[in-house]
Amino acid sequence: MGQVVQEAEPVFSGAHEGLCLCTSRLLFPLWELPVFVARGTSDVTSESGVVTCRLSVGALQVIENKIRSLEKFLRSRRNQRRGLYGCVAGLGDVTGSILYGTGSDLGNGDRSMVRNLFGAYSRNVESSAGATSNKRQRLPYSPAELAAMEVRAMECIRQLLLRSGEALFLLQLLSQHHVARLVQGFDANLLQALVQLTFHQLVCSEEGDRIATMLISALMEYYTGPDGRGTVDDISGRLREGCPSYFKESDYKFFLAVECLERAAVTSDLVEKENIAREAFNFLSKVPESADLRTVCKRFEDLRFYEAVVRLPLQKAQALDPAGDAFNDQIDEAIREHAIAQREKCYEIITSALRSLRGESLQMEFGSPVRPAAMRTSA
Repeated sequence: MGQVVQEAEPVFSGAHEGLCLCTSRLLFPLWELPVFVARGTSDVTSESGVVTCRLSVGALQVIENKIRSLEKFLRSRRNQRRGLYGCVAGLGDVTGSILYGTGSDLGNGDRSMVRNLFGAYSRNVESSAGATSNKRQRLPYSPAELAAMEVRAMECIRQLLLRSGEALFLLQLLSQHHVARLVQGFDANLLQALVQLTFHQLVCSEEGDRIATMLISALMEYYTGPDGRGTVDDISGRLREGCPSYFKESDYKFFLAVECLERAAVTSDLVEKENIAREAFNFLSKVPESADLRTVCKRFEDLRFYEAVVRLPLQKAQALDPAGDAFNDQIDEAIREHAIAQREKCYEIITSALRSLRGESLQMEFGSPVRPAAMRTSA
């Protein structure tokens, strides 16, 4: 009777296995840990409860330093083109083309290098397989495909480490500004979601992104509000350096505009007020799709800067529906209805401002004749 041939499985290099082990040891204690906790009460909405970060700033910094050191090591290997991961990922494309030797931007030297690496990889795989079975197995993957899988996996781990380091930096920054103070304006549902948020969700999920955005907005409001403690540049520089994936350039421009609107609201000189409002409008015009128009346009309306009240919603409508699906009756009805709904939300801001103006004009129209008559009567 012949020996049963086991199904062949990919065998990755020791570097890959070691990286996985080291990464898991760093992230496992945090991965499913809720990052925030309500201290003093089991009810997060209770006034006696205080929302804080579960780990201290010192502990977060220690973990961040270790994670960033590992990511920095991988990045240096890639930049110096050392090892399989460094040589392949350092070419700037881990989507598959260079891994199979078909990339158009590969020089002859690079092609030879990659083939040599894959050849060595193939010999390692075959030797490890031969040690466990005398039968010649039909491998489900070619050596190049196995190498491609390993390089992609290692690059994904590097990206995970980078994102995790940024999340830890953000948690430290929030803790330094007292989380309880930042979340005072959150409703009960958002507070509940906050204390249930795990580190895994903060790093990898859309819900984590949404909550992080809300927390950053609260932090920026702390700096840009009427009793603000600084300027946008004071805090945005730290955010862009420490956690750029959570604080993008569009966020920076939006908060610069908010800061301008705060300044315009307390400026008495009409010319300067209009200039500052226009500066805010110029910032928002660069990122219309990311602006909370209902809030922002109300501020422009209070400043009597109606150019922004009209143009920003129109710009956002165009950004949300660049293909003009709302006007195309040849496409799927659901897609068209969605595009129409998005545009209507933007247009509603303009019509609301017009109704507000109409109400003011009617009040002035019917109120102005009364005042002189009353004055004449009293006289």
